[in-house]
Amino acid sequence: LPESARYMAASGKSEQALDTLSRVAKENGKSMLLGRLVVDDMYGMSRGRLADLLSKDLRRTTILLWIIWATASFSYYGVVLMSAELFESPGQLCSLDGQVGDTCSAQCHPLKTSDYNHLLWTTLAEFPGIMVSLLLIEKIGRKKTMALEFFLFTITLCLLFNCSTQKSVVTAILFLARALGSGLFQVAYVYTPEVYPTVLRS
Repeated sequence: LPESARYMAASGKSEQALDTLSRVAKENGKSMLLGRLVVDDMYGMSRGRLADLLSKDLRRTTILLWIIWATASFSYYGVVLMSAELFESPGQLCSLDGQVGDTCSAQCHPLKTSDYNHLLWTTLAEFPGIMVSLLLIEKIGRKKTMALEFFLFTITLCLLFNCSTQKSVVTAILFLARALGSGLFQVAYVYTPEVYPTVLRS
């Protein structure tokens, strides 16, 4: 992918920036504007360093985003790894009635064809999760969408404490969890670059 005209101009490569702009104008069937290329808001600014993410103005935002990304990652991949464990277990995982059974989750139980079907359904949840997230982003905004999906994701995971032995119920809960988890990732991908100045986005 070619670099943006703004990046080229900020890097002191005015000729390449003009080439990019003229190519864009040509592809859009427009004539190139006349004049001198100037990037006003870049004067006196560095091109961005990793340390700038923890500057006084951006420190809180950066730390919050690190927490959001870590939580979203652990939650989503935790559900993905837990899915196979829940389907593999013949019900012993939920038998904590005061005494811990002598079963170990490290024991291997072969998955049945129906288990793979249930896993496939939970995997397909990512498509509607992403689509709903994209619609919510435009309707209620990035922050509210993220907060709503985190809240619903937490409630969905709490439903797993019900320890239902019906695999269709577990599948429905995991379907919701994976839909919300994948949606969280998409919202975080959209939101993260938007909160930083252009020179720090990459």
